[in-house]
Amino acid sequence: MPRGALGLSELARHGFSELSVAKARLEQLGVPAEQFAPAAHPDQALWFWERLVDTHPTVMASLALDEQAAARLATLLGASTGLGEFFLRHPTSSMWFTPRLRPHRRAPS
Repeated sequence: MPRGALGLSELARHGFSELSVAKARLEQLGVPAEQFAPAAHPDQALWFWERLVDTHPTVMASLALDEQAAARLATLLGASTGLGEFFLRHPTSSMWFTPRLRPHRRAPS
């Protein structure tokens, strides 16, 4: 297997159940399988991630620059379909996961 290629057993160890689908999606998106491993449902997290990239590519490209922020979002996407739907409707809310991209709020006077 070429270096960097995803093996199906590796995907299974990361919690994916739809192995061939996950492999194709991960390779197409260029995101590491490890990012989805902490999610309760990695396949669901990856499905929402792909939808977010398709519908809001600029937001997701910015978020992907911060590995910790990306991992936090992936964990939530795999934990709740409701949160996944929320982020699809309000993609800029995902910026709260990235400290450098958070909107600045004024301190109360």
